[in-house]
Amino acid sequence: MRRFSLIGILTFLGLFVYFYKTSGKFRKSIIAALLAALVFSSVPLESEAKGTDAFTTQQQTTRIERNRGLFSRGARKPNNNGQGKPNGSDGGGDDDKDMSQYPKVESVQETESRLDDIDKSIARMEESSDSEEEECEATEQLQVEESYKSNSDLKKVTKNAHKSKRAVKNLEDVKQKLSEGADPMKIGRKPTNLGNDFYYIRKSDARIIVKLDQTTGNSDIVAVALRSNTKNMETFATVVNSQCDTKIKINPKAY
Repeated sequence: MRRFSLIGILTFLGLFVYFYKTSGKFRKSIIAALLAALVFSSVPLESEAKGTDAFTTQQQTTRIERNRGLFSRGARKPNNNGQGKPNGSDGGGDDDKDMSQYPKVESVQETESRLDDIDKSIARMEESSDSEEEECEATEQLQVEESYKSNSDLKKVTKNAHKSKRAVKNLEDVKQKLSEGADPMKIGRKPTNLGNDFYYIRKSDARIIVKLDQTTGNSDIVAVALRSNTKNMETFATVVNSQCDTKIKINPKAY
């Protein structure tokens, strides 16, 4: 078992270096090398087990025959023609042993076939991993519209909001999270569900109204205002309350 354990370890290390150089992926190289080492070591291990069982059986048979000889000294000796021996054998030695006891040597073609199968399995694993990554990227990219830019009633409010770098940064952060499928109720500080899929998002320097499409996951930023501008915030609240079909109205004095 020590001999085969050492061979298995050396086989694993050699195959791991081979697969890591060809694929460049650490985890998949370990899996492939482990599988290959188990496959290569299975044949000699089975052969060794068979040989061990045969050797144990032969020792037991020899001991039984010796014990019988001690109590049957007067028994008739077998003739030279092989009588009294199993299958009429003449005790020819190792040549009469079952050849299945010896390890089976794997041919070069069989080894190459095993390596080809491993390479194909690794290729299938890489294709499956790449397709899963592409699917994840596709689901993360949701559309975020900005209808506030075309709202004439919010033109001045929008213009003032875009003059503030911090407010623009708040707006870009909200857009990024919405495109990744984030829940509007988990964006900003104390967001409010205004009803009918409208959400009031509070950022440090901007106040943003978002409408979410529950079917597609896409969203629309319908209004943006600079938090520090009191007059703009009053206009922002008035326009949202009158144009958006919300169940909860925004208080122009408390924002």
